[in-house]
Amino acid sequence: MRKITIACIAILLAGCMQYATVSELRQSYSKREMHNLNRELSLVLNDVRRKSMECLQFSYAHVFQSGVNVSQNLTVYNVKAKMVSANKAEMTVQMGNKPGSGGTYVFLADMEKTAGDRARMTLYGPSLSSWEPIFAAVKGWGEGKNIKCPETP
Repeated sequence: MRKITIACIAILLAGCMQYATVSELRQSYSKREMHNLNRELSLVLNDVRRKSMECLQFSYAHVFQSGVNVSQNLTVYNVKAKMVSANKAEMTVQMGNKPGSGGTYVFLADMEKTAGDRARMTLYGPSLSSWEPIFAAVKGWGEGKNIKCPETP
Protein backbone atom coordinates (compact mmCIF):
# COMPACT_ATOMS: atom_id res chain seq x y z
CA MET A 1 0.00 0.00 0.00
CA ARG A 2 2.86 2.37 0.86
CA LYS A 3 4.47 1.94 -2.58
CA ILE A 4 1.14 2.67 -4.28
CA THR A 5 0.73 5.86 -2.24
CA ILE A 6 4.28 6.95 -2.96
CA ALA A 7 3.88 6.12 -6.65
CA CYS A 8 0.75 8.29 -6.80
CA ILE A 9 2.60 11.13 -5.08
CA ALA A 10 5.48 10.76 -7.56
CA ILE A 11 3.07 10.95 -10.48
CA LEU A 12 1.43 14.05 -9.02
CA LEU A 13 4.83 15.56 -8.29
CA ALA A 14 5.96 14.93 -11.86
CA GLY A 15 2.81 16.62 -13.13
CA CYS A 16 3.42 19.73 -11.03
CA MET A 17 7.15 20.14 -11.45
CA GLN A 18 8.43 19.51 -14.94
CA TYR A 19 12.16 20.25 -14.97
CA ALA A 20 13.51 19.59 -18.46
CA THR A 21 17.02 20.83 -17.62
CA VAL A 22 19.26 20.87 -14.56
CA SER A 23 19.26 24.69 -14.76
CA GLU A 24 15.49 24.71 -14.29
CA LEU A 25 15.82 22.43 -11.26
CA ARG A 26 18.56 24.64 -9.76
CA GLN A 27 16.37 27.74 -10.13
CA SER A 28 13.04 26.22 -9.07
CA TYR A 29 13.98 23.61 -6.46
CA SER A 30 11.64 22.90 -3.56
CA LYS A 31 14.55 21.93 -1.28
CA ARG A 32 18.25 22.80 -1.35
CA GLU A 33 21.05 21.69 0.98
CA MET A 34 24.68 22.83 0.81
CA HIS A 35 27.51 20.86 2.42
CA ASN A 36 31.25 21.57 2.61
CA LEU A 37 33.18 18.32 2.38
CA ASN A 38 36.72 17.64 3.53
CA ARG A 39 37.51 15.49 0.47
CA GLU A 40 38.84 15.88 -3.05
CA LEU A 41 36.26 16.36 -5.79
CA SER A 42 37.34 13.20 -7.64
CA LEU A 43 36.76 11.06 -4.52
CA VAL A 44 33.39 12.68 -3.87
CA LEU A 45 32.26 12.07 -7.45
CA ASN A 46 33.53 8.47 -7.51
CA ASP A 47 31.66 7.53 -4.32
CA VAL A 48 28.48 9.39 -5.26
CA ARG A 49 28.53 7.85 -8.76
CA ARG A 50 29.11 4.29 -7.51
CA LYS A 51 26.45 4.36 -4.80
CA SER A 52 23.84 6.34 -6.76
CA MET A 53 24.07 3.89 -9.67
CA GLU A 54 23.65 1.04 -7.19
CA CYS A 55 20.87 2.58 -5.11
CA LEU A 56 18.97 5.29 -6.98
CA GLN A 57 18.42 3.65 -10.37
CA PHE A 58 15.08 1.90 -9.95
CA SER A 59 11.59 1.60 -11.43
CA TYR A 60 7.97 1.08 -10.45
CA ALA A 61 5.21 -0.52 -12.46
CA HIS A 62 1.81 1.05 -11.77
CA VAL A 63 -1.36 -0.85 -12.58
CA PHE A 64 -4.59 1.13 -12.83
CA GLN A 65 -8.04 -0.41 -13.03
CA SER A 66 -11.24 1.36 -13.95
CA GLY A 67 -14.11 -1.09 -14.24
CA VAL A 68 -12.98 -3.75 -16.68
CA ASN A 69 -10.18 -1.58 -18.14
CA VAL A 70 -6.69 -2.19 -16.83
CA SER A 71 -3.62 -0.21 -17.80
CA GLN A 72 -0.01 -0.32 -16.73
CA ASN A 73 2.50 2.52 -16.52
CA LEU A 74 6.22 2.20 -15.87
CA THR A 75 8.10 4.92 -13.98
CA VAL A 76 11.89 4.67 -14.25
CA TYR A 77 14.46 6.68 -12.30
CA ASN A 78 17.60 7.17 -14.41
CA VAL A 79 20.89 8.21 -12.79
CA LYS A 80 23.86 9.95 -14.39
CA ALA A 81 27.03 11.23 -12.71
CA LYS A 82 29.77 13.07 -14.58
CA MET A 83 32.35 15.82 -14.60
CA VAL A 84 30.91 18.92 -16.28
CA SER A 85 34.13 20.96 -16.15
CA ALA A 86 37.61 20.72 -14.62
CA ASN A 87 36.28 21.83 -11.21
CA LYS A 88 32.62 20.77 -11.28
CA ALA A 89 30.62 17.55 -11.38
CA GLU A 90 26.97 16.61 -11.11
CA MET A 91 24.81 13.61 -10.35
CA THR A 92 21.26 13.72 -11.68
CA VAL A 93 18.17 11.59 -11.22
CA GLN A 94 15.56 11.80 -13.94
CA MET A 95 12.08 10.29 -13.84
CA GLY A 96 10.89 8.87 -17.16
CA ASN A 97 9.09 5.92 -18.65
CA LYS A 98 12.01 4.02 -20.23
CA PRO A 99 15.32 2.83 -18.78
CA GLY A 100 18.16 5.10 -19.91
CA SER A 101 15.80 7.51 -21.66
CA GLY A 102 16.24 10.55 -19.43
CA GLY A 103 13.02 12.24 -18.37
CA THR A 104 12.08 14.97 -15.93
CA TYR A 105 14.83 16.00 -13.50
CA VAL A 106 13.81 15.25 -9.90
CA PHE A 107 17.13 15.32 -8.01
CA LEU A 108 20.51 16.96 -8.53
CA ALA A 109 23.81 16.88 -6.65
CA ASP A 110 26.20 19.63 -7.75
CA MET A 111 29.78 19.02 -6.66
CA GLU A 112 32.54 21.57 -7.04
CA LYS A 113 36.15 21.95 -6.02
CA THR A 114 36.80 24.60 -3.37
CA ALA A 115 39.97 25.78 -1.64
CA GLY A 116 42.69 23.18 -1.26
CA ASP A 117 41.57 19.59 -1.59
CA ARG A 118 38.01 20.24 -0.51
CA ALA A 119 34.68 20.09 -2.27
CA ARG A 120 31.23 21.58 -1.86
CA MET A 121 28.08 19.62 -2.56
CA THR A 122 24.72 21.25 -3.20
CA LEU A 123 21.68 18.99 -3.29
CA TYR A 124 18.39 19.93 -4.98
CA GLY A 125 15.16 17.97 -4.95
CA PRO A 126 11.65 17.51 -3.61
CA SER A 127 10.86 18.69 -0.08
CA LEU A 128 8.71 15.60 0.53
CA SER A 129 9.69 13.64 3.64
CA SER A 130 10.04 10.49 1.53
CA TRP A 131 13.10 12.09 -0.13
CA GLU A 132 14.89 12.85 3.20
CA PRO A 133 16.72 9.48 3.21
CA ILE A 134 18.02 10.17 -0.31
CA PHE A 135 19.35 13.61 0.68
CA ALA A 136 21.04 12.05 3.74
CA ALA A 137 22.51 9.12 1.78
CA VAL A 138 23.96 11.27 -1.02
CA LYS A 139 25.50 13.62 1.55
CA GLY A 140 26.99 10.61 3.38
CA TRP A 141 28.37 9.12 0.15
CA GLY A 142 29.97 12.48 -0.63
CA GLU A 143 31.59 12.43 2.80
CA GLY A 144 33.00 8.97 2.09
CA LYS A 145 30.70 7.16 4.51
CA ASN A 146 29.43 3.69 3.69
CA ILE A 147 25.74 4.58 3.90
CA LYS A 148 23.38 1.78 2.92
CA CYS A 149 20.91 2.29 0.09
CA PRO A 150 18.00 4.43 1.25
CA GLU A 151 14.40 3.38 0.85
CA THR A 152 13.33 4.93 -2.42
CA PRO A 153 10.22 7.08 -2.83
